[in-house]
Amino acid sequence: MLQEPKEKYSCSSEGEIPKPLLSRFSVLFEHSKFYWVCLILATILCYGFTLTNYSVGHDDSLFSRYIENGTSIAQGRWGYNFWKMIFDVFEFLPFWEDFFAVTLMFFGTLVWAYLLKKVSKGKFDEIPQTIFSCAMMTFPYIAYHFIFMINSIERGIVFIFIPTALLVFYDIIEIKFTVKRAIMFVLLVLTAGTGIKSACAPPLFLLGGFFMMALLMIMYAENSREKYTIKKCVLIGLKFAALFVIVYILDYFTAKLFQHIHNVKPNNYVDSYMAWDFSQGRRAAFLDFAKNAVNRFFRLPLLWKISAIIIGISSLTASVVFAVRKKQPSLILAALGVIISPYVFVIYSGNLSSTATGRVFAPAGLAFAYILAMFYMLTRNVAVWKIQIKAIIGFLCVLVVIQQTKLSNEIYFDDYLRYQYDLQIMSTVVNDISASNPYNKPIVFVGQLNQSKNSKSRSGKSRMPSLLVAGGRQISLSGELAATNFFNTMRLLGYEYTQATNLDNDKLREQFFDMPVYPKDGYVKNTGDYIIIKLSEESLLSNLPNKPRAVPEYDPTLRDITDIYQYLDKIKNPDYSVLITVKDDASSSFNDDMDGKMKALGLQQNLKGKFQIPYAAVIDKGNILYEDVGKTNKAQLKSEGILSDGTPYAVYSAGYPSTNRCQIIVGDKEYGVNSRGINIVVYDNKTRKVIDSVAFDTFQKSAPASRRDN
Repeated sequence: MLQEPKEKYSCSSEGEIPKPLLSRFSVLFEHSKFYWVCLILATILCYGFTLTNYSVGHDDSLFSRYIENGTSIAQGRWGYNFWKMIFDVFEFLPFWEDFFAVTLMFFGTLVWAYLLKKVSKGKFDEIPQTIFSCAMMTFPYIAYHFIFMINSIERGIVFIFIPTALLVFYDIIEIKFTVKRAIMFVLLVLTAGTGIKSACAPPLFLLGGFFMMALLMIMYAENSREKYTIKKCVLIGLKFAALFVIVYILDYFTAKLFQHIHNVKPNNYVDSYMAWDFSQGRRAAFLDFAKNAVNRFFRLPLLWKISAIIIGISSLTASVVFAVRKKQPSLILAALGVIISPYVFVIYSGNLSSTATGRVFAPAGLAFAYILAMFYMLTRNVAVWKIQIKAIIGFLCVLVVIQQTKLSNEIYFDDYLRYQYDLQIMSTVVNDISASNPYNKPIVFVGQLNQSKNSKSRSGKSRMPSLLVAGGRQISLSGELAATNFFNTMRLLGYEYTQATNLDNDKLREQFFDMPVYPKDGYVKNTGDYIIIKLSEESLLSNLPNKPRAVPEYDPTLRDITDIYQYLDKIKNPDYSVLITVKDDASSSFNDDMDGKMKALGLQQNLKGKFQIPYAAVIDKGNILYEDVGKTNKAQLKSEGILSDGTPYAVYSAGYPSTNRCQIIVGDKEYGVNSRGINIVVYDNKTRKVIDSVAFDTFQKSAPASRRDN
């Protein structure tokens, strides 16, 4: 795979592997002591702390949900489960996973270095490889992703499989296209990390590597026969694109296969990263995107801004100079590809949020390291006033790598301190619960921690939220009381506690105000039915009305009602959670009486006149967790959250001109009728079951009802 063998080999009679077979892989290790010392030191300096001082993040605390409960498969990230089966990692093993990930990344860096040396016909030699390998291995954006241990191994797999796939593609270009090589390329890319929808972003690594490879091939073509004209480059690009399309199709059907095997419904979480909104016109959308991108750029540290400007301008200038000198305009296209490749996802999705960009910017380290190495290559024979430019560039590269390891360690250290703070609270709470809870009663956390005050971060704010802040605790009262991440972390560390459910929020509020706050005596209170732990004075319980509203009792004949007016009256019940979505159109026969009934439920939006406009709402025991109506008939509404008893939910709505479907998921099952009009699912918080699913076709005057059996 790495080097064409001259002849076939087989194992000797003694069972030893002959040296010629090993030599196919030995090319990866043909480096000087200088290279090995630099790369090993950079790796230790960057990852030594986090390997010996692990932390548990909020996604790590949901390990079983992502892997064993099929959430990653539902999102199309089937690779997580595939690699977990290969490595048999179905439990939380922080040091083992991180060490394995760093090892894979280290050897993957060797494959990248060999790829660049091979396609440049040896011109990308020892010093450029050293600069590239050290800069890539220590790129700080990898640290942002690496603290999520749930996918650290996949990062290492991407580092190895993607450059190996590009080596196969290079053989397709330079030697011969064969079905065997095409299949090998497809399989390597398909199984790299976690598939196309991975947060590890294998497609961006693949795209960046392709342009890096192309630039070196064009620059160092040795004769006119090898000259890469625009036409030849386009043909190569079409071959690459065709193979990637095959990968994309196989990834789609592989995800569907895993979903079928594990019996999970598709989840549109990954698709929610698409942020382009063309409702006001494409020109306005592009201008708004450009404005936000510029604002984000100027918020970067000064050193980063200067570096980005210098690297971008210098790279383009160098590519133009070489294109003119070698009469190879394709050089400019390849250089532009290298510069733009890290930003492809942001441009494609229109998503400039810190979460989205942080997850996909790790491939930017590939382009950054490559450009640094290319600077050295192109200036090593240049002297100004008898000063060797390569010495200056080399010194700057050393400073860059040192600075990158510093930034990476700040990220790891901040997250470690955040975790130690969480452990401190957890240890205190566990001891105090044990003293107050001899019969292991269910518990509930009330009050929200101030993240910036309590994270104990060097920068004043944590890179990741505390486990007692994450998981929707600041978004809704149900999220605050569920404290999902903290409960999961306690279970992860061996503390089995039951979450209190079916709470009387008004009674809970009265007890909350009378209690002292953590860590004062009395912050743990045994109410008889459950244990209350008060973490701070700030709580969404304060937003509750002073007196509960009078509401009708549960009606067991709910499923027999086919009149929309009676139905809206009956679901006004404090024991119910009501999830509502619209498909196609719900406005044509929607009238003021219907609007009044929905307003009585606490909803605010009026569907009258909203022809084919999407709408979705979630009411949890009278509290509005979510309500929104689309701006246009092409809009799509999506929301995920947790009900007050800890049950996850998801709602989706789109009108006829869009996807013309709706979705209501409670727990891990879809319940919506998905029929034209207003779709309603009713969840009984006492029995913790969905008790009805109905759709009223308010496109028609009679608003007929249709139901599904669940």
